[in-house]
Amino acid sequence: MQQIMLKLKLIEYQESNFNPSNEIITATLNDLTDMARDDDQHDLPTTNNFEPISPADIQADSTPKRQQTLTKAGRRRIHNRTCTLKQRKRYYKTEIIISNIDHRFTIKEIKGIIKSHGVPYSAVNFSTSSTTRKRSVHIGIRNPSQLNDYQHQIDHLFTPSHYNRFINGQRTHRSSNKR
Repeated sequence: MQQIMLKLKLIEYQESNFNPSNEIITATLNDLTDMARDDDQHDLPTTNNFEPISPADIQADSTPKRQQTLTKAGRRRIHNRTCTLKQRKRYYKTEIIISNIDHRFTIKEIKGIIKSHGVPYSAVNFSTSSTTRKRSVHIGIRNPSQLNDYQHQIDHLFTPSHYNRFINGQRTHRSSNKR
């Protein structure tokens, strides 16, 4: 029976040093007799590509693999990134969006105008539409209970006519300081 299994290459020939801990596990005798009696597969070529499993392979697969540990700087970068995203969500939790503002306003000028109107803000940013090329200002408000008041206070700002008044006001302010 062992010679048949060797010819079918179901087992490999081993030296006479028999060590039970290094025994190679293969098909049992019952499985071999069932395969030999199987009448449905006698026309098919017998290509059995069994790879024997040794106990060393089983032990190597069962050991847990360690995850790569990050350096202190790497952990700090990830922490800062997540905290920044959380802060950004919190800054714009209650916001005023003013659409179609004049493109000549800068963030610094917008912040100064908002401050001069007495509106406490947490963040100011503008975005430009990729399709219409119109800019809108996103103003994060600190006090959500007065959102409507602040909305009415700065709703008319940042138009082209407001920009012209703003620039003329800066010119007269500068010229009066020179005297």
